[in-house]
Amino acid sequence: VGSSSLSRKKVQDLLGPNNRPLELYARQCGFLDQWRACSTRLGLVVFALCACSVLAKTALVVSTEVWDPMAFSIHLVIYAYLQGLFGALMYCQLHISCALEIAVDMYCVRFFDDRYLPSGIMEWNVLQAMLRRSARTVEMCFLALNTAVLGLLMLTGVQVVDSGLEVVLDPREPGGQIAALWCAWVLPPVGLVFFTVFSAAAVTEKCNRVPSLVNSWHFGESEPDRDRPYIVQHIAQSAAGFYVKGVRLSTVVPMKLTYLFGLLAFTLLSRSILRN
Repeated sequence: VGSSSLSRKKVQDLLGPNNRPLELYARQCGFLDQWRACSTRLGLVVFALCACSVLAKTALVVSTEVWDPMAFSIHLVIYAYLQGLFGALMYCQLHISCALEIAVDMYCVRFFDDRYLPSGIMEWNVLQAMLRRSARTVEMCFLALNTAVLGLLMLTGVQVVDSGLEVVLDPREPGGQIAALWCAWVLPPVGLVFFTVFSAAAVTEKCNRVPSLVNSWHFGESEPDRDRPYIVQHIAQSAAGFYVKGVRLSTVVPMKLTYLFGLLAFTLLSRSILRN
C-alpha cells in the first residue's frame, strides 16, 4: 500500500528523476549539501535498524526446534525483501522531512540577512507550497506504514504475554530466548516509526516558531517596523506545517503515541504478572 501510494502520488515528480523541485529548491536556497549529509546519516540509521530486525528474525526461526532448510531460505529471502522495502519507504519519508526542516531554518536565515519584507512574504509562500506538496505526496504511505507496524506490535505483545511471564523474564529458558528475539525483531521497526513521526512533527514545530522569531527582529527603520505585524500575521495564519489527510501533524500526536505505547506495554506486563 505504501509503495503503490507513492507511485500513485508520483513521488518521482518531487524527488526525481523527472522534475526534482525539492532538489532544485534546495540548490537555489543553498542547503543541498547539508541536506545530503543529513540524509546520509538517516540512511545509515535506517539500514542498521532494518539489519537488526532481519538478524533477529533469522535467529528466531533458527531457534525453533523443527525447521526445513528450504522453507527457511524462502522465508528469510521474503522477509529480507519486505524489510528492505519497508526501510526504503521509511527512508523516503525521513529524506523529505529532513529537507523540509532545513528549508524552514534556511528561510529564517535568509530573511534575517535580507530583511526585505516583500521578498520574505513571497519566499514564505513558495516554502509553504513546497511543504504542502511534499506532505501530500507521502501522507498515504505515512499512514499505511505506521498503522501496519503498530498493529504488528500489538499482536506481538499478545504472543509474548501468552508465553508466560517467567519465560519473558528468564532469558536462560528456551522460551525466554524466543521472547527476546521477538522483541529484537519488532522493536527496531517500531522505533523507526516513532522516529519518522517525530521528524515529520518537527517540521510543523519549526513553522510554529517562525512568527515569534520574525516578531523579535529589529529592522532599524520605522517603515519595516510598521509592516512587521502584517508579515507576522501572514505567516501565523498560513498554518504551514506537515499535513496528513488535512490534519496538521504536531508533536502532540507522537507524544500521545509514545504514551499509548508505554500504557500498552505496562498493561500487558501487569496482566502477565497477575496471571502468574
